[in-house]
Amino acid sequence: MTDPTRPTSDSAAAADSTLTLEHARRYAEGASEPAALSAETTSLESLAHHRFSVIHDTPLETVHQFFRERNVEFMALVRDGRVTGLCSRSHLGFMLGSRYGFALYSRSPAHLAQVAHPLVFTRSMPMRRVLDLALARGGDDFHEDVVLVDEDHRLLGLIPTEAVAHLQSRLVNEQLGELRRQHELVRVRNLELFQTNHALRQTRGLYQGLFESDALGVALLDANGFVQSSNHRFAELLRTPPQPPDVLFLGDWLHPKDRSAFEALLKSHQSPDAKPATHELTFQIPNHGPRLYRLNTGWISETSQICVCLEDVTDRRAMERHLRRQEKQLLQLSKPDTGNPQVIDLRKVVEESLVMLKFQIREVGAAVRTHLPSAPAYVRADSAQLKQILMNLAINALQAMDGVREPVVDITVGRGPGGVWLEIKDNGTGIPADILGRIFDPFFTTKSPDKGSGLGLSICMSIARKYGGDISVESEASRGSCFTVSLPEAPAQVEATISSRDPLMPAVRDAELTSRRVLVVEDEDVLRRLLQEIVRSHFGCSVDAADCGTQGLELAERGGYDLVISDIRMPGMTGLELYKNLRKRRPELAKRVLLVSGYVGDKEIDEEIQHWKIPFVPKPFTMSRLAGACLPLLRMPSLSSQAA
Repeated sequence: MTDPTRPTSDSAAAADSTLTLEHARRYAEGASEPAALSAETTSLESLAHHRFSVIHDTPLETVHQFFRERNVEFMALVRDGRVTGLCSRSHLGFMLGSRYGFALYSRSPAHLAQVAHPLVFTRSMPMRRVLDLALARGGDDFHEDVVLVDEDHRLLGLIPTEAVAHLQSRLVNEQLGELRRQHELVRVRNLELFQTNHALRQTRGLYQGLFESDALGVALLDANGFVQSSNHRFAELLRTPPQPPDVLFLGDWLHPKDRSAFEALLKSHQSPDAKPATHELTFQIPNHGPRLYRLNTGWISETSQICVCLEDVTDRRAMERHLRRQEKQLLQLSKPDTGNPQVIDLRKVVEESLVMLKFQIREVGAAVRTHLPSAPAYVRADSAQLKQILMNLAINALQAMDGVREPVVDITVGRGPGGVWLEIKDNGTGIPADILGRIFDPFFTTKSPDKGSGLGLSICMSIARKYGGDISVESEASRGSCFTVSLPEAPAQVEATISSRDPLMPAVRDAELTSRRVLVVEDEDVLRRLLQEIVRSHFGCSVDAADCGTQGLELAERGGYDLVISDIRMPGMTGLELYKNLRKRRPELAKRVLLVSGYVGDKEIDEEIQHWKIPFVPKPFTMSRLAGACLPLLRMPSLSSQAA
């Protein structure tokens, strides 16, 4: 049959066209009046999947239990029966998920875990308005439940994002169905007039709507790389107002190192058999620096244009690099190094480890009782690795006693025919019998992913067995656990080789040092507080702390510090970047920077430290070693009296 959209002069084609026209008219007459869309008349209450709520001042540990029992991601926060916000399970997990987060926040009120910008609608809110606001959210906000309340702000239910998206899909499908019916009416008119202009305008309108609503930056380029049209998202990514056609050359935004790659990309699409391609190029964005964008490109032969879909992947790639670095740290932990085995007294390991655990014990409010023999208990091992075992088991014991009224940890060192043993016993929750045999398996953990990796006990066992020892455990639910580390006793004839390579450095307290001010910059809370404790206890200094390089730089620029102790690996600004900034802004203070890091052997870091001659202490470090590195810097003439 002849295409009915084209006029013909012969009678057969005209007859075919007439039949088609009559058929289309009958179809269009039934759709001449738009039907009400069922999606728009859907009750908001029918989308709710639960009505769970929690009172705004409920302790977070109770809220955590509610989430586990109800298996939901969000619950409404209420006060006096009225909704005040939305409580997030993931935010709660983030607060309680660190090693000591539970101890810090478990008694805090529930409203501390509420989301920043909850969407709360009354049931009278127009459906399209609900969809627009719910689906326009970005980032993590997009996945939050929508709270539905009545006119008195009392909870009617929580609507998941999936339900909103499904309703939007229904609405779009219904709209498309209605559009098809309306298009058929337009087609009838076009057939009657042998014109297609109206249909083309409708098609262009649909195209423009999809073009502008795309989450990616979309642009059409000519063969030379000039932007002929683009959506608003594209302009947002480039941080530039929309430009007239043929004015904006995309290559002007590219980093010089990627311009040749962009030119090759343009040429590749000019061949007849050009295929879609994906590239990642670096753009220089005004006031935002270099950003990494992914370009998905394709050739439109009908218009001889290159379609470009632009996506900012800078943060994603940074996160992937961070995860790769974390994995490499993980590999180091799962393969303990050979250490430096020497004959050591296990009693000294206990005493020094408890000093390092002092503030964790204080936070939990636990009583620690030590039972040490009067005679030395010698073993041949690496002192740092034995401390790693003891501290890991002690921290696990402290965590297991969360909620216990009178938490107690007993640490015992003993000697017997079988060798030397170390026992760590708590009165915590205990370990269920059905998993007791699996706790030393790599990656096995009963904690959530944000609270533990499942490698701690496995690494402890690996260290103990490396030195000819073993670890056993006895546990009873609700009565606590007892871990026993057994090691061969070192022969008596080698007692003279006992290491004294880290003698305990006595506290140095004089007026000169107690007047000094120190800044500690460390993103890990435990280490940050440990560093503060060491400096205070040894020198009596005033110690401030920052949890990132950016905050550390802000504090340092205000002046008044005589020493800056900084970790190297931190999110955002690293310790080396902090040092370089201080060289420019506070050169005298830059001479008093002490770096610490667990990334010993990293060639790039080692070269930077050697180049700038920065004092450096590798992790793990002893208190004496750190204090010894701080002392000569604190003995330098004071900067505390200088203005910022």
